[in-house]
Amino acid sequence: MAVKTKQNFAIKGYIPLSMLDWEGRLVTTVFLGGCNFHCSFCHNAELVTSARQLPDVPWDIIEGVLAQKAGWIDGVCISGGEPTLDNGLVELLRLIKKNDLQVKLDTNGTRPDVLRDLIDESLISAVAMDIKTTFNKYHLVAKAQDAADRVRESLGLLVEAEAKGLLKVEFRTNIVP
Repeated sequence: MAVKTKQNFAIKGYIPLSMLDWEGRLVTTVFLGGCNFHCSFCHNAELVTSARQLPDVPWDIIEGVLAQKAGWIDGVCISGGEPTLDNGLVELLRLIKKNDLQVKLDTNGTRPDVLRDLIDESLISAVAMDIKTTFNKYHLVAKAQDAADRVRESLGLLVEAEAKGLLKVEFRTNIVP
């Protein structure tokens, strides 16, 4: 009998097969809870406002989905909330990589230190980073004075990593009336 170990990451949901979350690829999308923003236009607001109340999805469920979709999927998209806030993110990505799958990360860019570590360890193949507003208004969205500086640092880090051929990057913007 296999020994079940405690997972240090909090998967709050998943989509077994998505054609929308990584352009040109079929993926399984995994959602982690929590976010350091409270955007009025968030399409995953429950992951931000109610993450602690949502049950965790055990890794063995996700691993079973990945095994079932083997040969069909090209990778896994990690989304949220803001996945870089999860202290178990590196552990999760290592488990995914053991399944010989590439990983795309969706992020708001406020954790450049985490992004740097993920790039250095080759745990991500692609990043989609949301640019929420102009840099001079980030404090209004993020409710943190240094958010713009951290997002700007992540932007530079990702541009440099893509130029070196380390990963693919997509920057996304939101249009809010």
